Amino acid sequence: ATRTVNILAPASAPPSVSSSAAGSIVATSATLSGNVDNAGTSAVTARGFVYSTMSMTLEIGADGVTTLTGGSGTGSFSVPAENLSPGTTYYFRAFATNETGTSYGETLSFTTFKAEPLLHPANFAAGTITSSRIAATWTASEADGYLLVVSSGASSPPTDGAPVADDTDVTDGTGAINLAAGTTSYDGFTGFAAGQSYTFRIYAFNNSGSAIDYKTGSAPSFTAGILTTPELSISGTPAPLTTTYGTPSSSTTFTVSGIYLTSTVSVTAPSGFEVSEDNTTYSSVVTLTPGSGSLADTTIYLRLAATASVTGSYNAQTINISGGGATPVTLASAATGHSVAPKAINVTGLSAADKIYDGTTAATVVGSPAYEGLVNSESFAVSGSVTWDFADKQVGSGRPLTRTGDFTAPSANYTIAAQPALTASITAKPLTVTGAIVTTKTYDATTTATITGATLLGVVDGDSVTVSGGGAFNNANAGENKPVATNLTL
Repeated sequence: ATRTVNILAPASAPPSVSSSAAGSIVATSATLSGNVDNAGTSAVTARGFVYSTMSMTLEIGADGVTTLTGGSGTGSFSVPAENLSPGTTYYFRAFATNETGTSYGETLSFTTFKAEPLLHPANFAAGTITSSRIAATWTASEADGYLLVVSSGASSPPTDGAPVADDTDVTDGTGAINLAAGTTSYDGFTGFAAGQSYTFRIYAFNNSGSAIDYKTGSAPSFTAGILTTPELSISGTPAPLTTTYGTPSSSTTFTVSGIYLTSTVSVTAPSGFEVSEDNTTYSSVVTLTPGSGSLADTTIYLRLAATASVTGSYNAQTINISGGGATPVTLASAATGHSVAPKAINVTGLSAADKIYDGTTAATVVGSPAYEGLVNSESFAVSGSVTWDFADKQVGSGRPLTRTGDFTAPSANYTIAAQPALTASITAKPLTVTGAIVTTKTYDATTTATITGATLLGVVDGDSVTVSGGGAFNNANAGENKPVATNLTL
């Protein structure tokens, strides 16, 4: 018997390929990497990369797509992409081809570094110069940033790929600061020495880290030194102060300093204020003595004086700092919020005299009125028109007096806390009985005596007072000129 065997050819398959991240990226080139993971059903005859600046389907022969070949076979491979545009994003993927067809890896991207900046910053020059700072100013150029360097001697330009670290203290003669794109000035260097000249240079750069690219040729520069003329400085924001007349307020502070000073410095408080260096001893002027021409930051205490008047002006008043051969400087007190309240005082020294009933409400007040609680060694005669009367004419003890009018404060710096209150007693007025006659009677075995004709002496005009009652013989026996005890009432 004959047997027929059919041998089937294996199914054809393209290669399997993957893309890897680009490396060695610079401004105009990068290295593209990939891996042929499996050859498929036939040998890999070509492999490489396709790339473009457009995010699209990348295939060999497509418009705008560049093809790079990188040998054949399986395994990893790399191909340099050259003549690229600086600062440009590229999209790429690996490919591999066998007799079945071409396969592609995943699409990745990379961005080339920017080239060296085209232009230096313009108008590079010294700005404000003080006794401790030198400002540099310029017009920004197109760049990722700027490196500003300063040196007291010769210096070398920075090297591409080697970022320079920030160092703003130039005590050792050099300093550097990296500044963001668009920056147009800087004055943060410290440690300048008096009498020393410093050269400033500015370098525009693109990129960062190991890809940093400085524009170094003919870098702009200028030379300057700090000022050595006497200079005073003042800083701080005094807070608003409040108090009551006669009592100093709490304190607020500010700071005074100076350099290259030739003599003492005076801090003069505005009217109504006083100053101190130790917050204990206050006066209208504090004198500061520099050491070797320098006045370190010195805290000055400011407060409203005990003599500050209620009607004074204390907002936005000028504090003057002068001396040391420097141009005077000033600082204003707080613009709002200062106030002085009047002090409360009393009127003393008065008392009301007791009186015997006289049918009127008239009262007699004795003594000399005086203010109690005055401050700042002040003395005033009591002002105000005041009269006193009893509330009524009736007899009684501790009767309150009625005040008509008020005592007034001697000035706007004071207020009367409470008007004085006075009391006195009205005692009964003694009267004299006259004209009383005992009527003779016939013995009736009692001691009752009848009194007639009694009248009163001393009754206040307008009052109606009568006397009544009788008396008693000393015994009930008959007799002549017998003594009688009276029992008369009003």
